[in-house]
Amino acid sequence: MYNGTGFKPTSGDTARGWLTAVDAEGGAVRWRFRAPAPLVAGITHTAGGLVLTGDLAGNLYAFDNATR
Repeated sequence: MYNGTGFKPTSGDTARGWLTAVDAEGGAVRWRFRAPAPLVAGITHTAGGLVLTGDLAGNLYAFDNATR
């Protein structure tokens, strides 16, 4: 693979993932979650305020959208 630069891929041992909740009205960060593996799953938000996602390690995460 040629990227045209000195690109060096990140080792899977050090890769992490972040989920950040942002207030839609003001743009302020409400909360953040650091996962031990990259988050590549879709994010599902339910009418009851539940936020669901997953990571490459096979973990499923569920959060309360107001508090994490």
